[in-house]
Amino acid sequence: MRGVLAVILICIGLSVASAPAAAGDFEIYGTNEGTLSRDECPKGTYFVGVVGNAGNWLDQISVVCATPRPDGTFGGAKSLSSRGGTGGALQKALCPPDSAVSSISVSRNRDYHLTSLEMTCKNVKTWLTRSVARFRNVTTYIDFRSNSCSAGELGTGLSIRWGEFVNGLGLICGTFTGPPAALCAAGMVWRERFDGDTVCVKPEERYRLADGTCRSGYVWRDSYRGDNVCVTPAQRDAAKAAAAKSANKPVKATGKAKTDTGTGTPQIPQQEFVEVLQSVDLYSKPGGDDRDKIGSLDKGTAQVTLIGSQAPWYDVKWPGHEGWVYSGSGWVSLKLP
Repeated sequence: MRGVLAVILICIGLSVASAPAAAGDFEIYGTNEGTLSRDECPKGTYFVGVVGNAGNWLDQISVVCATPRPDGTFGGAKSLSSRGGTGGALQKALCPPDSAVSSISVSRNRDYHLTSLEMTCKNVKTWLTRSVARFRNVTTYIDFRSNSCSAGELGTGLSIRWGEFVNGLGLICGTFTGPPAALCAAGMVWRERFDGDTVCVKPEERYRLADGTCRSGYVWRDSYRGDNVCVTPAQRDAAKAAAAKSANKPVKATGKAKTDTGTGTPQIPQQEFVEVLQSVDLYSKPGGDDRDKIGSLDKGTAQVTLIGSQAPWYDVKWPGHEGWVYSGSGWVSLKLP
């Protein structure tokens, strides 16, 4: 009788341990072995991926959180505490810059070791699936379970059972307070002098402190004399390289050459300018992410010419600047000739 009672108590304990901890928590899939950690992103930030180690199964995992920006992207990505052991090879799986996790699928093998975590990434402007980020080292599995946030929600973290390995995972969801584009007027962005600073300013004033210097981790862009836009050191180097390249690069005309009827010699074609309809980030290459950002192109900027294109990305140039901008579905920044 005591043995039966002990089994009953163990079962009750397992049931309670795997129950949702809050309204937005899914039940953990895996085992109830090891430490339970509820790793939720700080308020106002969202779950955008994971980093950690994986081999034959998931060895270690850390939730990555990021802050939504007025332009519909996420920035300031930070990892929470690592959970698990030290085996396996380094892995990372992150959503694109304009997306966050909306659902997960967790797989296991016959021994109940977790073998993979797949995260569906949802675009926060269109609420359409953008891509799937996969954290795994093997593709074999015997069973899996999926968790999906409700409409208007995004992932805010993971509930994790862990010890020497990652033993169980469950998605945490929360209401998305957006869309980001509605948080500031068109052409304005969050100031971000510190985490949570949502005062709306012009793009060139982002990350700048009251004394004109930049917040920790940022430097003046210095792509021309007096350029005190605050960017990361990598973005500064890219901006300087782009400015040097632009200064030495001959301008490509977009019109057709005309012939002077009086002399019969070709004339230099007239440059065609594009109209900047909305402020947009400037990148060193098409399809770039935060690491490739070198500045911004403000709404109404004059003398902007089209150099090349890989739609929906466009290589543009104006005095002292050149780079790639996005103009397509969800954010039409240019009126093309």
